Amino acid sequence: MQIRLTSNRMRVTRVLCNYFKRYVEYEMRQSSGVDYKVPIYGWVRKGKRNWKYSQFHPLSAQGQMINKTSKENDLVEPIKDWKIFRGDRVQVLIGKDKGRHGLVNFIIKERNWCYVEGLNCEYKLEEEFEGQPLLKKTEKPLLVTSEVRLVDPADNEPTDIEWKYTEDGKKVRVSVRSGRILPLPAAADDYYDDFTQISSYKDGDKDTNKEELQRVTFEPSLKSFEEDIFNQMGIKEDRKPGKTYWY
Repeated sequence: MQIRLTSNRMRVTRVLCNYFKRYVEYEMRQSSGVDYKVPIYGWVRKGKRNWKYSQFHPLSAQGQMINKTSKENDLVEPIKDWKIFRGDRVQVLIGKDKGRHGLVNFIIKERNWCYVEGLNCEYKLEEEFEGQPLLKKTEKPLLVTSEVRLVDPADNEPTDIEWKYTEDGKKVRVSVRSGRILPLPAAADDYYDDFTQISSYKDGDKDTNKEELQRVTFEPSLKSFEEDIFNQMGIKEDRKPGKTYWY
């Protein structure tokens, strides 16, 4: 009886270990949509998962709940050159806060969304505490294509943006209204697309540091493969190679 319980326990442990070992591969198959083989059913085709992006990370609990409950496909207008970034001052063009200025504190490029700090908010009554109502304030997203416009610091009026190049070849934003160059805010270069803040990120044990990544480990030269091996091993070859003819 003890041997049977031990064998069952070992079998369950092996199954769980294999599950967590292949979890990353499973997620990659689910997101990309490829053919994979199941031991009993054979080859199975999985379609590409349509993620529903929101202000929550897709792997967080809130993001997974949104993807499980909502099955709608969101139609997004593709933007070739993104013009509004985190930290920009914009003007809201719709809703109760129409005409007000605010700072962009969050951007979701997959949905063409931006969140403006303190504007376009929704108030929801959560509960009452000692006879006093408690309201929950939530910022709602705005479309960068039609619902917000970047503010020109020359006259504090909304303006369109064009991407141009300077004499040095640097790509800059230019205001159509005044022709003034609008530099990118500091917060725009401090975040990756996966919401990671660069300034606060610390390298882990499995991360490649910047010095090792930029170290030059290969110097190209006009040598054959054999000559390169000879130089590395200190072998001197005085014989001349024979002629090679290609037909």
